[in-house]
Amino acid sequence: MEANVDNGKIIPPPPPRNFDYRKNGLNTIKIIAAIQVLYNHTITHLQLVVPTWITSVLGFFMGVPIFFMLSGFLIWNSVGKSKGLKEYASKRFGRIFPELWLGVVIELICIVLLIDASIDWLLLAIFAFTQGTVLQFWTPNFLRAYGCGTPNGSLWTMGVTIQFYIAVWFVYKLLHNKRVWIWVVAIATSIAIKLSDPLLELYLPILVYKLWGQTIIKWFWLFIIGAFIGEYREKVLPFLKKTWWLLLAISILCQYLGFDVGKDSYGLLTYATRVPGLIGLAYCMPHINLKIDISYGIYIYHMIIVNIMIELGFVGKIYYLFIVLIITLLLAFGSYCFAEHIKKKRKD
Repeated sequence: MEANVDNGKIIPPPPPRNFDYRKNGLNTIKIIAAIQVLYNHTITHLQLVVPTWITSVLGFFMGVPIFFMLSGFLIWNSVGKSKGLKEYASKRFGRIFPELWLGVVIELICIVLLIDASIDWLLLAIFAFTQGTVLQFWTPNFLRAYGCGTPNGSLWTMGVTIQFYIAVWFVYKLLHNKRVWIWVVAIATSIAIKLSDPLLELYLPILVYKLWGQTIIKWFWLFIIGAFIGEYREKVLPFLKKTWWLLLAISILCQYLGFDVGKDSYGLLTYATRVPGLIGLAYCMPHINLKIDISYGIYIYHMIIVNIMIELGFVGKIYYLFIVLIITLLLAFGSYCFAEHIKKKRKD
């Protein structure tokens, strides 16, 4: 922008407006990613035969890397806007646990009513506690007889996400307003840890390796890339807005040509370009945004419905997918309204 001249005086141009990062289509991206998780789990556990092109299209919105990196991006900004640890913790608690606990209650009711096995009530109580905290990966043996063998296996990411919510408060203090090279070192270190995963799988005992997969350390590379975008959003978001199509093209080539590293747990090149590309697309097309974000509810409830279908013998027919989707969307919307009601009461 050129300066203006008025009566011989040079008037400098107005400073450029900051990028408005609030206008985006991220809610829509998150909901599609949640539906991808629902779709993948439903066709697998209900033994559905579907056209491969549908799987390929939805597979582009792979839920886990999208949610982890978006969490890094969004929560980094939440830390920055929080007045202190109490406010930050309160916001995170209100976002996670009301909907989670409602989902656990519904899950337990379904188990008690439908399971065709003797119930160990003590283990069920312990299971209820783990489902509602950060140990969702544990399932007692008697529940292996219910549904697909894990009452809500998709909740394994909850523990990882909550670990990040805790860790990011301290990471923010270490990395906020630091030079780019310090960020590069942090990201490179997290990537090196990711790339060591095949060696850890080879040499660690099976149980230890499974527990390793439940730690934030293994997945930190996704969170930290998202946090980097959040830290430098005024510069990075306009860049992503311009280059989203290129990043997504690179991601597609990496995936389908097999040109990647660390493919054992989401390819590094594939998802280090895909999720930023989707973020850029979301900012390029804010008009696609849905005002209500029910992605969390979709994530919580879909496996509850899938396991009910298995217990009732509803497998093998393609229209069961739509039944799971419709019921899950209704529950997710109701859960969202419940969480909003709780949030409003806490403010009052």
